[in-house]
Amino acid sequence: MGSGMADIRVERYSTASAPPASRLAFWNDLASETFNNLIVDAMDGEAFHGEMVRAPLGRISLMSADSSAARVTRINDPLRTGRAQRTFDLHFQLSGRSLNSQSGRDALLEAGDFTLCDASQPYSVNFTEANHMLCLKLPAEALASRIGELDRVLCVAMSARRGGPATLAAFLRTVWDQLEEPGDEDWAEAVSGVILDLIDLSYRPALAQQAAPSAEEQWREKARAFIDEHLCDPDLSVGAVAAALGLSSRYVQLLFAASATTPSGYILDRRLSLAAERLRDAPQRRITEVAMAVGFNDLTHFGRAFRRRYGVAPRDFRAGVRPLRWPAPAANDDDPAARRPVRHESRPWPSSR
Repeated sequence: MGSGMADIRVERYSTASAPPASRLAFWNDLASETFNNLIVDAMDGEAFHGEMVRAPLGRISLMSADSSAARVTRINDPLRTGRAQRTFDLHFQLSGRSLNSQSGRDALLEAGDFTLCDASQPYSVNFTEANHMLCLKLPAEALASRIGELDRVLCVAMSARRGGPATLAAFLRTVWDQLEEPGDEDWAEAVSGVILDLIDLSYRPALAQQAAPSAEEQWREKARAFIDEHLCDPDLSVGAVAAALGLSSRYVQLLFAASATTPSGYILDRRLSLAAERLRDAPQRRITEVAMAVGFNDLTHFGRAFRRRYGVAPRDFRAGVRPLRWPAPAANDDDPAARRPVRHESRPWPSSR
């Protein structure tokens, strides 16, 4: 622990304080607490290691994660997200590389690159090697007032080798290095404003060159918005989406095929994410009640799909049991790749950090 400019509270954590068998569980708890609803998957849980530093900085918050290879998946509860302030996560690659994926876009980051992800929507970050990433949680309203339409910059890789991105990268490194140095009490708020302005400066050239969204992209976003709004309706289907938008079911299928999924697969994945969140937040609710509340009308189908998505049964998930290796989300219930066996462990919640 330490304090720096404007009494900034800098918190430091390490998996070295946890027994080897509990290190991945410790990291999962810490990551989800820092950036809500994150799941971390590592090939070897006992060999996993990570160090995290986090601190508030005016209107934004900073987090540095230095860890072994892993895959990070963000899940969301649309109802809970709707009550919270919308934020974006800026991922700045300090060392190593990462593949960031959201809404059908992929951003491959090398050291010095960065990208923006919408924290109100699911996304994944795949680290194939040891890496060090600096993450900034940014208020969407402050970003939008500078950049405009934020979806246009979603998951776009930005190279920090020259121009505005290079200036932003250099400033972020300087701020991070000086975080615990003494300074004026207004330093944090002033610096957060400079960072937001430099992000605006970084994206201006890309936005100027970027073509307007195609008709297909606009229809795809409308379809996703309709699904998110009616997610808990058990009658939600491809036909319902098509009828609401005045499109053919075939065209709706093609819209989602461009993102390597199907409308049914997208609906299933969103419902499972919402169910997982409610199982964690409301342990007193019956599993049948949770399943029905998020749009499932068949408990057997829900249990089978949940196990394929999370590697454990809903009852075990609520009890805190997690697989040593998290299975990748299946596009649909019939995906045979989702049926591989999974080992489980009981996740002890660390009493202190």
